[in-house]
Amino acid sequence: MATRLIGLPGDVVEVSDVATIVNGSVLQEPYAVHINGGRPSYAAVGPLTIPEDEIFVMGDNRDMAFDSRYPGFERAETDDVKGRASVIFWFDNRERIGKKIEQSAK
Repeated sequence: MATRLIGLPGDVVEVSDVATIVNGSVLQEPYAVHINGGRPSYAAVGPLTIPEDEIFVMGDNRDMAFDSRYPGFERAETDDVKGRASVIFWFDNRERIGKKIEQSAK
């Protein structure tokens, strides 16, 4: 499963139960997987404002991912970002393989 960029510097991120809220808007995340029995100790986060030079990332397997919600990982520094995804290499839905990834204007 993938890790996705959820929040940029200055964004306000909140995770509650299975909802991810960025700047007051609930993200529509059809790719996110929630498996019963996740790690409730860090399932809820925020709201928190992402500091300058940091990003907030979450794994698609939300209940099992060690991501920005997990103590000790927290947010990544923007200098740690080495590239940008452009094409889907592997996906359960084979029709999406090789498709170009839409990039946000932000």
